[in-house]
Amino acid sequence: MIRKRILSRKRTCALTAAVLSALSMSMTCGASESPYLATEYSYYQGNPFIEFKILRQGEGIGPSGTKEVKWLVEPALFDLSSALIKGTVDSTAYWTDMLGPKAKNTTPWRIYINTFGKQSAEGISYSLNSEGKANAYNSLVNQGYFLFDKIQNGEDIKTLTYEEAKADVLPKGVYVFGHVDIGQYLGAARSGTVDGWWIDTDTLLTNNEQATDFAGTIRHELGHALGIVFDHYKKNGQEIIDEDIADKRSWTMHIVDQNGNPARPGLPIVTSAKATGLNRSFVVDEEVTPDGKGYRK
Repeated sequence: MIRKRILSRKRTCALTAAVLSALSMSMTCGASESPYLATEYSYYQGNPFIEFKILRQGEGIGPSGTKEVKWLVEPALFDLSSALIKGTVDSTAYWTDMLGPKAKNTTPWRIYINTFGKQSAEGISYSLNSEGKANAYNSLVNQGYFLFDKIQNGEDIKTLTYEEAKADVLPKGVYVFGHVDIGQYLGAARSGTVDGWWIDTDTLLTNNEQATDFAGTIRHELGHALGIVFDHYKKNGQEIIDEDIADKRSWTMHIVDQNGNPARPGLPIVTSAKATGLNRSFVVDEEVTPDGKGYRK
């Protein structure tokens, strides 16, 4: 009788352990999966200068539970391969080594990496200023340069997180983050390529002309994310320099046309044949002349 009781207790304990184990596994499997495939860093002298958040397929940066989601970063179309993740980080050393020596930021510059279906790549940085009453999208600052304040001046600029962007109201403060879109099918499917990208961070010029140079593209897009952008758009069918530029630190405001005239907000962008007078337009001919004037599309 005593033996039976002992066996009964053992079975009860074993059953209890099995149930608890199953519940634990269920809770683990039911837990929300990370929105990131990976988190990677680009270091300068042992300190993280850039933090990459690689978004998982279907994950984006923006609010949830709304009828019309205004994404800051569109959901990733596909998972980025480990080779392209490594190539992104390795390619970034170009900027890290250049900016790192005089950088004053105390926290790394966060860059969200996602994927899209275009045969292209894109890069940008966003500045946000929240009073604690609006979501992330409605806190965007037009022509904001908070990244400059963060890196060059060491100001306490917050990093927008996935969780904060997902909430309805963004906590009070100023924020900045970068964003790079990576596409696919950009070149021949030769041995050694990944989605048409040729990854080689050890050469300045690509050594495979049948695929797109991934390292050079990432360096280019990060330049845009750092603010190297010519801000212009069409208004009533006419290309003009962005009328809302108010910050002298804008890269656009450091450009001159082919006659040496500086860019100004609202100037129409025209060819020399359509120029209306000195300093009243931004003159750029489509054909490049022997002395370097003009621009070939």
